[in-house]
Amino acid sequence: MLKTQFRKLIFTIYLLLLATLLNGCLYYDETPIRDIVINFSTMQTQTIAVGADHFMFIDNDNNLFAWGGNSYGQLGNNTTIDNYRPVHIMSNVVSVSSRGRHVMAMQTDGSLWAWGNNEFGQIGDGTTTNRYSPIHIMDNVVYAYAGFGHTMAIKSDNSLWVWGANSSGQLGTGTEIAKHQPVHIMDDVVAVSGSGLITAAVKSDGSLWIWGRIDFTRLADRTYTGQLYPIHIMNNVAAVSTGMSHVAIVKTDYSLWAWGLNGVGQIGDGTTINHYNPVHIKDNVVGVLAGVGNTMAIKTDGSLWAWGANFDGELGDGTIQNSLRPIHIMDNVVDISIDMGATLALRADGSLWGWGFFNNPLLRSDVPEPPPRDAYNFEDYFYIHGRIYTPTKILDGVKLPIQR
Repeated sequence: MLKTQFRKLIFTIYLLLLATLLNGCLYYDETPIRDIVINFSTMQTQTIAVGADHFMFIDNDNNLFAWGGNSYGQLGNNTTIDNYRPVHIMSNVVSVSSRGRHVMAMQTDGSLWAWGNNEFGQIGDGTTTNRYSPIHIMDNVVYAYAGFGHTMAIKSDNSLWVWGANSSGQLGTGTEIAKHQPVHIMDDVVAVSGSGLITAAVKSDGSLWIWGRIDFTRLADRTYTGQLYPIHIMNNVAAVSTGMSHVAIVKTDYSLWAWGLNGVGQIGDGTTINHYNPVHIKDNVVGVLAGVGNTMAIKTDGSLWAWGANFDGELGDGTIQNSLRPIHIMDNVVDISIDMGATLALRADGSLWGWGFFNNPLLRSDVPEPPPRDAYNFEDYFYIHGRIYTPTKILDGVKLPIQR
């Protein structure tokens, strides 16, 4: 009798252990992927931005400031006059994005506003007229990304909307016709990137989808024509960033992978050989940003690493030598923005740092005297040097990014 009861007890314990193990396997296999993707670096607000020739930041009171070139109205202050110092653009802003000469800003209520160059309809107001001040585009937005000629936005229901340039099918609409207003592309999206002619999105299940000029990467069907619809590439992806001709991703195990053109070492594998399939670059990475010809990554310890093109000192290592492998730049970094030879980095204490080539009146060497100072106290050398080769503090009080 006791032996029978003992066997039943052992069998019961076995079943309980098995059930626990299976539940753990299911939890590991399914739930964490969605949790990691949603809470990793997706739909994180962007509080700093580097455009083609202008710079932006959001302060702790949700005020948006901008300075630099303004030929297309990209500063948003209702003029086309370049500005020597940061000027206030709008209030109640939680996120800003700009990779070209148009800007997307998201307010605290989820409304999306845009201004600047509108040559391809990338503003999204139904026209191709440049806008010199913020114009309302849509509501219920949790993330927006302003590429060089097209724009992407994720709404609160995780639907992805795109508009603007479409010469290589980068909108994913099935045509190569530009769209001047937001067009719905796909659902269940938690991350999107599209700097040049390539667009990439991550879904909540960790699947990566890419469309546009995929001949830079030769993935999927390995053709050399524009991919007009999103195609599935791989799984277990948490974050993605597209450069002009390469793609970088962070997987759910925090490993960094990259592929595409590699003429200046932007892949980071120690060579200049183009790679048409993902190459493992680094581990313990929580964020990545692919630039025009370079790449930057933030590791779990807050250290910033950079590699690739360095013609203007944009890597921040004190040289103008390209780097074929990741090199350590600085620590305690929570966000970065790079474009056209200039870099901005935000540290955990809210300080904003910059380096590279700042091609605007504020930082050009031909400005004889600095303009009057205000609360945002720029250092003297920012008025007399166009290139800075190491991270240099610009100001304090920048808002830290948050998850949406």
